[in-house]
Amino acid sequence: MSDDLHWVSDLVTLTRAFRDILFARAEPQNKRSLEWELSPHIRVINAALEKGTCPRLVYRGIVGKRHQFDREPDPKTTPLSSVLANWISEYLVVYSDRIDLGACVECGKIFSRQRSDNTYCSKTCQNRVAYKRKKIFETGLLERIEITFKTLAERLQQGVWVYHPRLGLGFVKTVEKKYRTPTSFEVQFTQVVRTFFVRQLFEPEPNHDGSKIEFYRETNAAALAELL
Repeated sequence: MSDDLHWVSDLVTLTRAFRDILFARAEPQNKRSLEWELSPHIRVINAALEKGTCPRLVYRGIVGKRHQFDREPDPKTTPLSSVLANWISEYLVVYSDRIDLGACVECGKIFSRQRSDNTYCSKTCQNRVAYKRKKIFETGLLERIEITFKTLAERLQQGVWVYHPRLGLGFVKTVEKKYRTPTSFEVQFTQVVRTFFVRQLFEPEPNHDGSKIEFYRETNAAALAELL
């Protein structure tokens, strides 16, 4: 520990990358789109791994009747971010099939999922989201807009609100265009930023729970901000 707190920033960046991987793994996607979405987060983890040296082998003594060996990083040559990156890598490679970790879409907490469709870490977060969603829609703070192929270029704009059946409410941060026609858009949700391709909006197959992405415009920005 020292006065230089740059290591804190490194840990935050790593944690965000890990949460984004957990979010992406929980979404039903084809192999190609999932590889594309995971690649920047994997690069962040690999960059942290390259900053450290391999942990050394140490002997812990006898516990019961068993000899205990362990791996121990050298703090002089391995920053804390590299240790965390090593833990993340070990989980994904060795333990992810047996211990299903998820990231709560409301508070961002990493938790052990008992079912693959769990999106909240607790009933508290689930009820909080349900309450906010009910208040927002019942008070008319968001007004539904239909986006079709004909209205795509006009209505899919920065600042439009998005309701995703799993990730909840978010707003469009950026829209990528080709020849003035939107091709993809980036959405800021409470805990994660996701990129969607326009073709996903018009695919015949709905999302895993039978719902599709919906679009809204805000009617009262100040009141909406208080609820969110």
